Amino acid sequence: MTLLAVVNRLLGIEEVGRFYFYLGTATFLSYVLTFGVPDFMLRLAGERASPPDRLVVSGTVLTTAIALLALPLLFPTFSLVAARLGLDDPVPFAAAATGGTLAVMLARPLVETLKGLGRAERAFSLEFVLPSTAALSAAVLIGWTGSGSTWCLPLAHGLGALVAPLWLLALFLMRTPDTECADARLGPRVLSTHVVQLARQLRGRLAEVSHFWAIQVLGASLAFVPYLLGPFLLTPQALGAFATCDRLTGVTSTLGSVMHAVYASQIMSARFDNHRLLKLYFESALFYFFLSFGLLALFVAKPDFVLYLLGVEEPHAAAALVIMAIGRMLASGLGIAELFNKLLGGSRNQVLLMLLAFVLRVAATVALSLAAGLVGLALAVSLGVIVYALSGLLWFLRLAAGRSCRS
Repeated sequence: MTLLAVVNRLLGIEEVGRFYFYLGTATFLSYVLTFGVPDFMLRLAGERASPPDRLVVSGTVLTTAIALLALPLLFPTFSLVAARLGLDDPVPFAAAATGGTLAVMLARPLVETLKGLGRAERAFSLEFVLPSTAALSAAVLIGWTGSGSTWCLPLAHGLGALVAPLWLLALFLMRTPDTECADARLGPRVLSTHVVQLARQLRGRLAEVSHFWAIQVLGASLAFVPYLLGPFLLTPQALGAFATCDRLTGVTSTLGSVMHAVYASQIMSARFDNHRLLKLYFESALFYFFLSFGLLALFVAKPDFVLYLLGVEEPHAAAALVIMAIGRMLASGLGIAELFNKLLGGSRNQVLLMLLAFVLRVAATVALSLAAGLVGLALAVSLGVIVYALSGLLWFLRLAAGRSCRS
């Protein structure tokens, strides 16, 4: 919330929608251009297919190569985004946004691998705590010096996202035997061997990797739909208010990522024990719900106070915040089916679910936004997350029932 408050105060509510349009674009491109590698690393780490240090470093090297190949595409894309946002000088914005996207691409395989290895605390620190702290510090510093608001926050976001790959680089350069992700014997020749082995594993399980890639792209598209369609359906002030409410209630997505980090290794270790899997699912759903309830209850009880602190004065913003908070809360009570389906071989089903959810999200966004403006958009988002979570739960139960019959 502190970072969001800084964003709102630095940019003003009318420009908040612009910044989150950039953020949605950066997230979408980082998912598209990593081609399913981060989720595949999560799966390999859970299977203990390779030593942890080699898996982390080789995955990051492979993603770095992909990121460098994608570099010629990113700058022109963000130049178009700058033109869409109506910026007079698109070059600084496009350069900062390109760097931010590359940083996110480099960080994701490292974080997902740590989740698969069961190192939840370290994954959480590198995905949220350290990047948010670095981004907040950079945003305050750049804003305080009076630099241009159109590119200062994309730059701050990119600096924050660089924390994870820089941490890996520091460990690799130190090469001390007791580090978990930088073996002293991991020289260039050994590293190149493991990168080639990882590439062969990717090629050998191409269907599974393609499912992971489709899940990543559709997941990013689901989150990006309101920001893509919003400028055509809402005023700039209403879109900025929606972005603020979305980021506030999106704390459940952060919690969901934490739940992935906590439960990924446990799911993989229990993948042949159906009874234990069901127990893990409903335990994680209950835990997820109570954590979400604790964080979102304030938004439901005192929405006007929360929005006042953030400088949001849109008349219907409080109602939108309440609707989105309730929707996220109910969806969290249905559990983290996406993670279970991905790790247990239900990734194809997950793709179909996300495709259905994407079509419904687009239709609901257009229809309800035209009918009720900001409140309608909030209702469309809430219905979307609930339907997606419920369908994921039903597919998981079907998958579990099929596994019971086979055993």
